[in-house]
Amino acid sequence: MTLAILLRALLAVWERLPQLLGPAWPEVLPRLGVMIARGQDADTTPKQESVAAELVALIRRFPDLSREITGQPEVSRLLKPEGVRGRQESATLISVPWKELFQKLDASWKLELPGSDLEDIRENGRVVNLSITRSESTAPLPAERSLAVNGEYQLRLDIGPISPESVVADPPHFPADRLPEDAEGHWLDIVASSSDFLIPEEVARLFLPRASHSGYLFLPVRTPEKAGDARVRIGLYFANNLVQSMLLRARIEATEQSGRGYSAAVDYTLTNFLSDVSFLKPRTFHILTNDESKGTHRIVLKDSGKAALSLRLTEGVMRNAIGAARKFLRDAHIEETTTVLGGKRLRNRFDANNAKGKSDFVSDVRQMAELGSRLWAMLFEDRPEWWKPLRQPGTVQVSRVANSRFVFPWALVYDLALEPGNRARYSECRLLREWDNAAALIDDTAQRCPFEAEHGSLNTICPFGFWGMRHVIEQPPSMAPGRRLPISIPVAQNPPRVVAGLSRNLDKELTASHLGRLAPVLPCDSIDEVRDALARDVEIAYFYVHGRRVELAGSDEKIAGLEIGEDELLEPGHVTAWRSAEIWPPEHWRKTSPLVFINGCHTVEITPESLLSFVDSFTAANAAGVIGTEITLEQKLAGEAAELFFAQFRGSRNVGEALHLMRIRLLKKGNLLGLAYTAYCSADLKLVGPGPTPAVAVQ
Repeated sequence: MTLAILLRALLAVWERLPQLLGPAWPEVLPRLGVMIARGQDADTTPKQESVAAELVALIRRFPDLSREITGQPEVSRLLKPEGVRGRQESATLISVPWKELFQKLDASWKLELPGSDLEDIRENGRVVNLSITRSESTAPLPAERSLAVNGEYQLRLDIGPISPESVVADPPHFPADRLPEDAEGHWLDIVASSSDFLIPEEVARLFLPRASHSGYLFLPVRTPEKAGDARVRIGLYFANNLVQSMLLRARIEATEQSGRGYSAAVDYTLTNFLSDVSFLKPRTFHILTNDESKGTHRIVLKDSGKAALSLRLTEGVMRNAIGAARKFLRDAHIEETTTVLGGKRLRNRFDANNAKGKSDFVSDVRQMAELGSRLWAMLFEDRPEWWKPLRQPGTVQVSRVANSRFVFPWALVYDLALEPGNRARYSECRLLREWDNAAALIDDTAQRCPFEAEHGSLNTICPFGFWGMRHVIEQPPSMAPGRRLPISIPVAQNPPRVVAGLSRNLDKELTASHLGRLAPVLPCDSIDEVRDALARDVEIAYFYVHGRRVELAGSDEKIAGLEIGEDELLEPGHVTAWRSAEIWPPEHWRKTSPLVFINGCHTVEITPESLLSFVDSFTAANAAGVIGTEITLEQKLAGEAAELFFAQFRGSRNVGEALHLMRIRLLKKGNLLGLAYTAYCSADLKLVGPGPTPAVAVQ
């Protein structure tokens, strides 16, 4: 039998496996244990051949091991290209010494994997351990030891019981009993990036067994050529979801010496239960953003395979391009003029139906596409290998690490090739040329142009060139200890409960008609009413308000807030205070975590950056997520956008689907402003309960 031949060959060289596999031995050992267990349970020939094929693939990865065991003719034939499938089974049955194999496995486990005691794992959970070794060693350097300039080292990473050799401060615990019972474990992708260290731009993989130690993964790095402080960003991904991210800081000296050394801290996590990752659906691409020193930002892009891209952008370059794109999006629908007395008057550029005619709409798309194309070039102009993959519709997850204020308008990115400033050569696609029939040409769930096959390779203008029209984009915040990313909101009654914080300075007639279409809603026009209404379980917290900023006493800084009632200002600090005073107790919103929707009208005071403070505060209070805007919106348009979204969200669609459908419905009116909304939550988040509220048609 093929499997028996392979296992006997491994058993014959078992004592030498650590030397034959080198640093990879701790990584391979748990995977080998899983294969052996599956082989013993395989009760049919196809199942045995499947395990044998995996084992052959594993052995081929290591030339020293392959050479060692090919002395036996039968093994040599199995390792040839035709492998298991090309072999005719012998009539002679070969028994497998299972008992001896498991004895060897158990002895190696205890010897090679410190802290792998299963009882310890079950009792205390698992964490990500990280340390640094020299390139020729697997033993970690002491945490207080600095690294030498231009030196070759390895990052040693594993998932298991807390290791005394790890430098991760206060690592989140990961209980080992959360995986589905029928799962052996999961493969995690590991990506390391740095502006200081030299690191291969590739994706490594680590197998996490269901209830045991992962083994070690070694990532080669080279230190900078000059002494100083250096940083490495490390991301752990499951199905292209960023499960956890950590930042390693190291002191670099002329030679290794005791002193400041190196340390690490976890600053982003989707779930505090690393064993419990199967609830995360695959994502097409992942984008990790974080601030670096001296006004720079690092972006790490990862696809669903083995490709990873690390980019470093400066604050000045980004601010100009992002500011221009947001300004045009605002100017496309709001005209601001100065009154005789020096005040400001705002006029809605859309008609009474929040629509534009063909000519004005095509002009908007042309100008917005050119600005969005600059965003694209800023990110990917030197990376042609990413151009085609990123143009395929998918779901994109964007993660922001703790304390980062980096906000990029991903929905506004335009990735069809345009020559900047050469508008005379821009050519509208057939969809725009036949725009008067757009309602019949575009399906509500469309993620690509119906005439995409006719697009030219250069200077094509099409609304589906924007990422927000082609991709579903989610930006889930980091989860607090003991929490995982919510993907459902339990509904106790139908229809779901909606609490609305309102500004009295908005047009009262528009507000009344808007709330009527969202009914039933509990309106609140004071901060006390908002606090008390949200102290109870609710499914949706909605803010239909002005934004405002006030000076912070003793500082040049201004605090952004939401105007409630006449002149009350709701700040992120209010949410923190209610939690601190236990007006909202620690278990607040644990059972029912609401979606918070912040609809800012007629103001530029709430920026995407200031909105992040509300995202963080509400997330800390156990909200399921926050939806906000890139720019301020005219009141009537903001109202329709919310009505379109909630009609679908309360009608059983998830956030990603409801947001995309809202964008398409507005697009059909010649309106690009659906691109202004951002989901700071899982795109899969949806209401679940006794039955959905039927979707309401919104004209």
